[in-house]
Amino acid sequence: MEYKKTGIIDFDKVVLPENWKDKKVFFPVIECIEKIPCNPCSWSCPKGAITIQGDITNLPEIDFEKCNGCSICAGKCPGLAIFLVNPNFDEKYGAVIIPYEFRPVPQDGQKVVLIDREGNERGEGEVVKVRVNKAFENTPLVTVKVPKELVMEIRHIKQ
Repeated sequence: MEYKKTGIIDFDKVVLPENWKDKKVFFPVIECIEKIPCNPCSWSCPKGAITIQGDITNLPEIDFEKCNGCSICAGKCPGLAIFLVNPNFDEKYGAVIIPYEFRPVPQDGQKVVLIDREGNERGEGEVVKVRVNKAFENTPLVTVKVPKELVMEIRHIKQ
């Protein structure tokens, strides 16, 4: 459990749908690793795709077949531990939907610095959409276009 020392989840601990590299739609990536009493992701999912089996401290599980990519779970997660990923957003780029709680909120079309889960700068991306909605607890969800090879690494941005 190296993450207990570093705070960084190992990629091999992340549950992904089959053939995720071929997907052309957004799907959630849950990077929740601590067993704490928390369940907003499960009770807020309108499709019942996220469940917590047994005790409320158990980690969430996702049924990718039920998920429609609505991203409500990402906005509801108080730990900012859910991202949505589209590996094939367009011909050249993937995209990541990031819950973003800093100010100012970036704007559509803005160039941003891409940050990986270890806090390293990994190049430049472009904000393609910013959504703020009551369904997301007013947490802005920022969609960022990223190089395809970084789609599973980028977890934050810097303006």
